[in-house]
Amino acid sequence: MPDLDSFGPDDPVLVSPRYLAGPRLEQRPLAAAMVWSSLMKAGWATYTPDNQREPFLCASPCQLVRAARMPNATDGGWKTVVYDDAMGTPWWTAEWTQQTPAELLTDFHHALAEAHATGALHSPTSPAAAVYLPLLNAGWSHMVDERGNQTFTSPTVLPR
Repeated sequence: MPDLDSFGPDDPVLVSPRYLAGPRLEQRPLAAAMVWSSLMKAGWATYTPDNQREPFLCASPCQLVRAARMPNATDGGWKTVVYDDAMGTPWWTAEWTQQTPAELLTDFHHALAEAHATGALHSPTSPAAAVYLPLLNAGWSHMVDERGNQTFTSPTVLPR
């Protein structure tokens, strides 16, 4: 292992897990493959448009939980949607920017698939505290807009 003092300020350094490198770094190219692999192992189906090489949508067997990679969105991120009724409005959504670490995306979607498979996914009748408290206790901020949409934002990892 090289001596840490031997690195120059512009020398590339592999940091793993990647989120330790700090914010504002693009996801590595395999982020989608990591997420899709986790969901497909749980029996979820993927959709790949004819003009693309990789899937951009993955859905649970019941079609009530969907995850999409949004390469054409302004932030190039991800969106996960959970429905109580397949033809109704979403029960909840989670959106991720392209700066979200691949490990976090993968772990979130793995936990989502596991909760869905075991029937432990929170339902609209679950107490809000079961969902909110872990985030608030971890320092996430919470905002509610004029339409009642709630947004949770993770604490800043490194000051800018």
